[in-house]
Amino acid sequence: MAGEAQQWVEKSLLQSLIRATWLRVVVAGQQVPDATGAVWAAVACPVVQVEPPPPADWYDYGKRHRANLKLTDVETACDLARGKASLLAQLLGPAA
Repeated sequence: MAGEAQQWVEKSLLQSLIRATWLRVVVAGQQVPDATGAVWAAVACPVVQVEPPPPADWYDYGKRHRANLKLTDVETACDLARGKASLLAQLLGPAA
């Protein structure tokens, strides 16, 4: 995050968590602001790094739709798709 957006997240949104403990905020696709020394540090949870599913998980998914699917095919698809979930879901999901 940069500039005004980062300031708003750190100075407004995250500080409001102190009063609204029921509220959950997910920061996706951006660097999470450092909670060290921040007023909202006490209500912050540890950062969870989201990783794309490995080829074995895509294989399990695809096997439900294609009985003759091979893990090596899925590994190749993952490499060619560069891990892009939307493309892999189209390739390995139900036939349209």
